[in-house]
Amino acid sequence: MIQMMLGAPNGNPFWKFYVVLGALLVLFGVLIIAMPELLVVLVASGIMFVGISLIGIGLSLRRFEKMTKGSTVVHWD
Repeated sequence: MIQMMLGAPNGNPFWKFYVVLGALLVLFGVLIIAMPELLVVLVASGIMFVGISLIGIGLSLRRFEKMTKGSTVVHWD
């Protein structure tokens, strides 16, 4: 799906991804220079994003564990 959005099936490499990512980083750099308090907001939102991601991963693993409990899964110990 992501490869289709980036144009990879046409034989295009992922150059669009790098150009857009670079442009966003430059934009964030300019905004941080213009408004230093924006850096605090970006760091705080990054920490919250990591926390929410970890909660989501934990809940997914819990659901997967409930689904596979009692099934005949071979564990290689």
